[in-house]
Amino acid sequence: MTENPDEAEARINSIGGPLAYNLNTGGWGWAMNAPFPWSKRYASHLGGIRNGMVIDWPGHIPDPGGLRSQFLHVSDIMPTLLELIGIASPTSIDGIRQQRIDGISAAVTLKSATAPSPRRTLVTGVAQNLALYQNGWMASTVPAVTPWDKAPKPVPHPDARRWELYRLDDDFSQSTDLAAQQPKRLAAMIRLFWREAPKAGILPIHTSEGQQAGRPDPNRDRREFLYTRPMAQLSETVAPAIVGRSFRIRAEIDVMEAAQGALVAQGGRFGGYALLIDRGHPVFTYVLTPTYTTRIAAPAPLATGPHVIELDFALDREAAGSAATVRLIVDGQTVSQGRVPQSFARIVSHSEGFDVGQDLVSPVDAAYSSDKSRFSGVLNRLLIRFNR
Repeated sequence: MTENPDEAEARINSIGGPLAYNLNTGGWGWAMNAPFPWSKRYASHLGGIRNGMVIDWPGHIPDPGGLRSQFLHVSDIMPTLLELIGIASPTSIDGIRQQRIDGISAAVTLKSATAPSPRRTLVTGVAQNLALYQNGWMASTVPAVTPWDKAPKPVPHPDARRWELYRLDDDFSQSTDLAAQQPKRLAAMIRLFWREAPKAGILPIHTSEGQQAGRPDPNRDRREFLYTRPMAQLSETVAPAIVGRSFRIRAEIDVMEAAQGALVAQGGRFGGYALLIDRGHPVFTYVLTPTYTTRIAAPAPLATGPHVIELDFALDREAAGSAATVRLIVDGQTVSQGRVPQSFARIVSHSEGFDVGQDLVSPVDAAYSSDKSRFSGVLNRLLIRFNR
């Protein structure tokens, strides 16, 4: 959706609070990592992986307040603590064999600012943003896709990625690419990356950046999803895939007086949908964005006893982004209907999962708070079915 500047400005005082989707734009994300290049999604460059760490250990660090520049990784913290404590890493815990520890103790760096870095090699990768550190040098792939690309760009095969080369000992912020001056060193480091990558568990590397191309899909060819008990925060990849598809929800419930709570919900305040009961009234809420929200409610509350609540979501055309006609059905009778002018284009939510019998994290509908979203009646069965 195109953001309306006037509406955004009217909400400026909400920035930083729970009613704002607090996310830096790409430009600010990069600027706040200065002087390092790129930002958090790019494991290829220090802007995405370099962080400061403060260690306070009175009586054990010879120069309190001093600086250390040795190259370490977060996985080195545990081995460092184990050495300082004086115990060996357990091979098994409660009878379960432990996986190999990749970290390297950096205890020597606490005593000396000039001690050689214990870590000589490190591979990093997120999607196709790859890097290899080796003895003060770092080889980094050039990002092919950025958040500010307005049109999709073809992503090159990993073997076709362009690599840069930096000498961190002299260039801590990766300001000068030495790939052209040191082609043999870069080629050797790229070969080393591919030898180390399997050990680090970052293969396979998907051709589609940020996607899960080739990953097994538990939803493939499924048209029905049946739930018989509450569920909490299932990932979107295993939730019913509603984007671009007409669907129907059927909830078989028993209600007491003034029933309340979510029957099913996915996403939250900033994008999602929920079928709920609000003070006895069945309601369907669809949040494309907080500014573009559709709420359809039954005019009469449910009587005490068993009921079947259904929601029919019929797209004008079976395509992402299509408008839809929505019908709310109680015990076989349509009690309310409305229009959703635009449906989700790609996903339901970046940050919240799929719930049955509740709505955790943030609420789709303001009729409840997430901590009090549990359906107060009995949810016997919840069925989500697709037409195709």
